[in-house]
Amino acid sequence: DFYKQWRDDNLPEHQKFVRAKLKDNPHISEYYEEQLRKLDPASRERLLHGNWEYDEAENKLFDYESLLNCFKNPVGSEGEGFLSCDVALMGSDKMVITRWKGMSVEEIITRDKSSANSIEALIESLAQLHNIPRKNIVVDSDGVGQYLSHYMKGVNAFINNSKALKGENYKNLKSQCYYKLAEQLNAGNIYIKCKDIDIRNKIIEELDVVRRKNIDLDGKLAIISKKEVKAAIGRSPDFADSLMMRMKFLFGGGN
Repeated sequence: DFYKQWRDDNLPEHQKFVRAKLKDNPHISEYYEEQLRKLDPASRERLLHGNWEYDEAENKLFDYESLLNCFKNPVGSEGEGFLSCDVALMGSDKMVITRWKGMSVEEIITRDKSSANSIEALIESLAQLHNIPRKNIVVDSDGVGQYLSHYMKGVNAFINNSKALKGENYKNLKSQCYYKLAEQLNAGNIYIKCKDIDIRNKIIEELDVVRRKNIDLDGKLAIISKKEVKAAIGRSPDFADSLMMRMKFLFGGGN
């Protein structure tokens, strides 16, 4: 919102970007620096050291500037409606439902704690309100999602470790869809309507730490594990997973 526009000499006259580092602020919390040092390497470089152009490693999937731009460049809201649902019960993970129109994210719904019945009711309500057929709803089929995908006849079950679609050379469906999400987002084909700064920052952070795995080895294309992502950001990448599951429909996406 500030640095990139300042760098490109496009910052509005009523805004100002002030180049300053942590130690320049005498009123900063004594715990803030400690918090920043615990971030993943890319976020630490940008937020602690002010190195906004930092872009680590050739194993990155998502271009950082493209991550910033996906909240600003509308791609149009044509096409069918979709729901991609990363569901969770009473555990530590967050339930995230992403509502799409074509390749535009129209709405992001989150819940911290949800019962299976309340998740089902919410999905049904959103589908009815926005005229989204069940064939255009994809539900994470691990954990409670397995119950929902079987109980809600006609919805798509997303099984992370299932075979890649169309016989493509990926370790599993999850890797295939993350690669496709990166391809579409880096090309500027995805727009995310979201005014919540906290959610926007979490989406950027979660996608920014996704990495190709074993890029020096021959074999199927893969990404790092969810456990490795959690270790890097300190939480489950629920927003990223919800966005990723939408990509199943780009391969045909049938059950």
